[in-house]
Amino acid sequence: QKTKETIQSISLSLKEQEKGIEQVNYAISDLDRVTQQNALKANETNEIANQNDEMATTDRKSTRLNSSH
Repeated sequence: QKTKETIQSISLSLKEQEKGIEQVNYAISDLDRVTQQNALKANETNEIANQNDEMATTDRKSTRLNSSH
């Protein structure tokens, strides 16, 4: 009887561990998804900043040309 109870207890513990591991896996998947989204947004922001820098450089050159005439 004692052996049977011990085995049942171990079985229950393993099921609880399995549920915990599943929850950790879901959390890691969510973190990975959000990290990838953040990386994409960072790249988009960098591209926009580069475009703004190019426009500012063009505007400065244009302003210099216009003020020299």
